[in-house]
Amino acid sequence: MESLSSQTEGIVIAFTTLSTLVVCLRIIGRFVILPIRGTDDYLIIAASIFSIATGTLQVNQIHWGVGRHFLTDVTIPEFIVSMKFLYASIQTYNLGLTLTKVSILFQYLRLFPVGNVPLACKITAAVVICYGIECFFTGIFTCVPIEGFWNVTLTTAKCLPKQELWYSNAAINIATDFVIALIPIPVLNTLKIARKQKYILMVIFGLGLFVCVVSILRLHALITLESSQDPTWDQAATTRWSCIELNIAIICASLPTLRPVIGKVIPSVLSTNAYAKGYPQEGSERIGRQRVTAGGSISTVTKSGTVHRTEALDDMDIDMDDMEVQRSKPNGMRQSPAWSESEHKLTYPEERV
Repeated sequence: MESLSSQTEGIVIAFTTLSTLVVCLRIIGRFVILPIRGTDDYLIIAASIFSIATGTLQVNQIHWGVGRHFLTDVTIPEFIVSMKFLYASIQTYNLGLTLTKVSILFQYLRLFPVGNVPLACKITAAVVICYGIECFFTGIFTCVPIEGFWNVTLTTAKCLPKQELWYSNAAINIATDFVIALIPIPVLNTLKIARKQKYILMVIFGLGLFVCVVSILRLHALITLESSQDPTWDQAATTRWSCIELNIAIICASLPTLRPVIGKVIPSVLSTNAYAKGYPQEGSERIGRQRVTAGGSISTVTKSGTVHRTEALDDMDIDMDDMEVQRSKPNGMRQSPAWSESEHKLTYPEERV
């Protein structure tokens, strides 16, 4: 019997497990090692829960017929049960994807509070939330009564035109993916941090463009499914791409937060910075009798205790996580950072050591 069931199930389990593992590492880094938890962390945890729910529902879809040929290998009763699981997975998928996108935007607000980034994030977040609400309600009430979604024998149900609904939602989804992927690129290009670190950050945030590609591939699978005469067979592709899109988005949202964990487990990977010798404190690293602040300037300590500050070289590695630790402290316990919007660099006031 020809079947795509095993392949599809393997992909669903693998990507759901991988994203869950990455989120667990994020929790360790953000809640235990630093700890500097934020709204974006709670949102991505909620997104991960919906991802697990989506994966569980998709596995049940597969067990009830997805990946096998309709009518020849899948009976009508089996198809109805499979469609029930599809109906539920659409809701969890939409909620998980919306929470992931909003989490990424909150992360941008935390990391890049400069220039037009906050305004762009807030506008995009508003669009994403409105889009998520629309997807949630149109997903629930695709048919009235809702049983019409999965019961092909119910001829009295009134349903929304699926083709127009899927295409319009997919178009908005892809557009927001591109916007979210591109928001941090101009800021990253001008950050006064180590070149290697800058390129790594660009690659990490640029992975969002891969999510855009996956969204397009998912749309293609939806187009194929809409005109399919073998729905359970062609649903395998939409199941795979939906799972990959949601979980890759969660992974991309979490990668920038994994530095503390990597520094603790394999410090050699970050040997050029403070993680090689332990996590730095008070927003600085020491190089001999020089202090490299989180903002990329070098403070040289004289015998009299006076600090002379000079600009750090572009290839100096800056600890962005420790900058966040400084910002997370109460006002009385931290130095007040000052952003220079022209060069997007963070510096701290003169201090005595």
